[in-house]
Amino acid sequence: MSDEGYVLNAIPCEVINADNLTKSFETTVSKPQIGEPGWPASIRTASDVFAKWLRAYLGTRVPIIVVATPEIETASRLITDFGSETGGLSSSLSYLTSGITAEQMSEFFESAAELYRAQPWRIVKYDTDVFCLRIPGLDAKDSAVIVIGQNRQSYGVLLFADYEKYNQYVTLAKAHAAGNRVTANVCFVSLNFEHARALDPMLRAEVKRHGWKVAGPAAYPWPIAVAEGWVSRPPSMHELKMLDVLAQALPRFLQDSRRFQAASVTRVQYSAQFRLMALGKPVDVEVEFPHPAESGDDAA
Repeated sequence: MSDEGYVLNAIPCEVINADNLTKSFETTVSKPQIGEPGWPASIRTASDVFAKWLRAYLGTRVPIIVVATPEIETASRLITDFGSETGGLSSSLSYLTSGITAEQMSEFFESAAELYRAQPWRIVKYDTDVFCLRIPGLDAKDSAVIVIGQNRQSYGVLLFADYEKYNQYVTLAKAHAAGNRVTANVCFVSLNFEHARALDPMLRAEVKRHGWKVAGPAAYPWPIAVAEGWVSRPPSMHELKMLDVLAQALPRFLQDSRRFQAASVTRVQYSAQFRLMALGKPVDVEVEFPHPAESGDDAA
């Protein structure tokens, strides 16, 4: 699978057959069903056995990461459906993963629409302005938040467990921008907004079927979690709750845009507290800017 969740190739098997796997891997690299050919930046597998084979086959050309692969469940259903009586792909990409219900996703869509309508990327001038998010009920102490979209290309918010994770992200992003292939333990969750035409048709159909609200044709929310090796997966229930609360809290915090603009210049901290709903359950939330890990001299 690609890091966007697309199945590029599949050979179901119970034991490793080196010849079959070698052929499958080379076919995927040279002629993927989606995307451009080429070596992946890294490969993630939940199997120590597969990791051992991959390292023996690839050597040091591609980093191999052993970590959970929850999105494989969706891919497994897709592969199973491939041989069903209908002969079609009746199950593919879906917003409803990790036990998330349609009702909970409906609430998330409403929060995401609120965030999009607030247009925080028009208020927050730089994606290096780091907010602090605290949600005691969700074990979020000093999470770091940035807003993206100032370049009018990719709109959304990124949420890091702490400021150190944000720093790791900045280091890796700069390396990638310079064309350097490096790996780092970068983990965050993000809420991105996609245009309807860029969204998978199955996802658009799912949104329409459930009647989930969007703020406009360019405001389809797409939540993802990014793990070590810059690979993405669907968010867990906890991660979706965090994004849901953030999507509600940030517009409220930025309502006093003059105070935020002043703080972005003076770097004098200020905070605000709210009581919000996290997918049906009340939580206390605090937003602070700038992040307390920063100062006027060493701000990112």
